[in-house]
Amino acid sequence: MQQSAYAALLELLPYLRDHRRELFQAILLVLALTAVTLAQPIILRFVIDHAVPHSDYRALISYSALYMGLLGLGVFLSYRQILLVSAMGLSIVNDLKRELFERILSLELTFFNKNRVGWILARIESDSEELKQFFSHVSVRLLSNLLTFVGIVCILL
Repeated sequence: MQQSAYAALLELLPYLRDHRRELFQAILLVLALTAVTLAQPIILRFVIDHAVPHSDYRALISYSALYMGLLGLGVFLSYRQILLVSAMGLSIVNDLKRELFERILSLELTFFNKNRVGWILARIESDSEELKQFFSHVSVRLLSNLLTFVGIVCILL
């Protein structure tokens, strides 16, 4: 029986429950990175609209320092986010693989007579790698891009 992608994701929720703290920190980092990303063009707008037309070098230096500070903060937050989410994704996949291998080891020998062990292990490894990528990168990028889009729309309104 084929399962929908949504139903499959719902089955993975118990693995996320064990990592609530890391998930909360990751969401906070995504929000902070989105704010930093959205602030950069606003600073450039102030430079172009105010500092350059009035030849205000003091404001230009101040805005430039603020912009560089935001770039540095963005790099730091991005680094922390990658470390946190990668560790969380790896932990979730390790928990899932542990349960899968326990289940496989509890199967009858007739199962292994019907199915090739190498194929089973290769399938578990490839699927778990896909899940690790999803938990580590895809979900964070999706949330980040969605928040950035909403932020851009709010700024333009």
